[in-house]
Amino acid sequence: MRTVDERLRELYLRTDRCVRCGRCSAVCPTYKVTLKESMLARGRIKLVREYVEANLQLSKRFKLYNNLCLGCGACLDACPARIETPELVRLMKIEMIKQYGMPVIDSLLLKRVLASPQSFRNIIKLFSINRKLGITKLLPGMIKATEQIIPEIPKKSFRDLYFTHRKREMKNSPGKYKVGYFVGCLTNALFPSLVFDIIKVLENHDCEVIVPEEYDCCGLPHQSYGDIARSRKIATRNIEAFLQKQVDYIVTDCGTCSHALKEYQNYDWIHDEEKLKAKAFSSRVFDINEFLVDIVGLKVGPKPIKECSVTYHDSCHLNRSQKIFSQPRKILMSIPGVVYKEMPEANWCCGAAGSYSFQHHDISQKILQRKMDNVKSTGAQYVTAGCPACLMQLDYGKRAFSLNSVEVLHPVQILARTF
Repeated sequence: MRTVDERLRELYLRTDRCVRCGRCSAVCPTYKVTLKESMLARGRIKLVREYVEANLQLSKRFKLYNNLCLGCGACLDACPARIETPELVRLMKIEMIKQYGMPVIDSLLLKRVLASPQSFRNIIKLFSINRKLGITKLLPGMIKATEQIIPEIPKKSFRDLYFTHRKREMKNSPGKYKVGYFVGCLTNALFPSLVFDIIKVLENHDCEVIVPEEYDCCGLPHQSYGDIARSRKIATRNIEAFLQKQVDYIVTDCGTCSHALKEYQNYDWIHDEEKLKAKAFSSRVFDINEFLVDIVGLKVGPKPIKECSVTYHDSCHLNRSQKIFSQPRKILMSIPGVVYKEMPEANWCCGAAGSYSFQHHDISQKILQRKMDNVKSTGAQYVTAGCPACLMQLDYGKRAFSLNSVEVLHPVQILARTF
């Protein structure tokens, strides 16, 4: 039997509890659109057991099926034995890197594109140039898919606006709560108006909002791709950036970011001081929906909004990873004029999954089509989501599947209209 990482061995030993009941087949998006057993949690578990028990090399077939997992967690929710297939898939990615090294594209993505919010923004600018020059049709597969998915690109990022022009215009008087705002890479580059809406809402909830100038990506992509050393460095930098500001709370508008930041306390830290700082940091982290409803007490502003119908998509990292389900719905249903319409399969993954929608565009698009069919069935004027990657994917979905009359927003953006 192969010698493997201790955590991988622990999860491998639990896989014998899989009774092949097939409940994962009812919820797994990649299985639903391909009907291939190896795309299913049950099939992936079988491949892992073969790898560990038979001392097999990681074949191209194994790498393909492992990497095609979205990591959405639907299988874990459905599994009566609670087998942690998404974590098993992540650990197998690390095994692949140990054997073959990190693929060049993944390495560039982590070291250059996702090094910081600003480096991500610089890459986004290149896609803006491509559009202006009209050369999208000449681009190779993954780059072409990326260019198609990315929405209209703002002239300036949030950080450009905030730290140069707008910071002096923001409210500076102390509030009851001192809140650090972790603005993620995608929100900074593509959704600056969302950030200003959230700052406005927070200030109307008696919060003093602080955005540190120097911090990095949340580190989840690095964890997901198996770059553990870099994710630990990122976490250290982010922890220092926010703890130095002595904030009471840390909020983010991104379900992926809040999930990642909450997990810092569970990293394999070497020194006790690092562990204590990580725990102090993670204990302060809240998704914005969670923070408004559960911590400060939701307020709705005095301005009326025109009656509109709104539905909500559950981000996997919000709903499954953090159990944040009722809070965004409560925000929407608390706004006078909003007619809330629950969509079928609200927790069906949209197919974004970080870079998955670019790297595995065909499968991602099939998964997205089912989501957009569910959006269409509600007849809602707005579809909302609590994750910028989902917002980007849903915006692409409305263009790809002719739902141009539907507007895509974060729930707090509708709340902001009342202030």
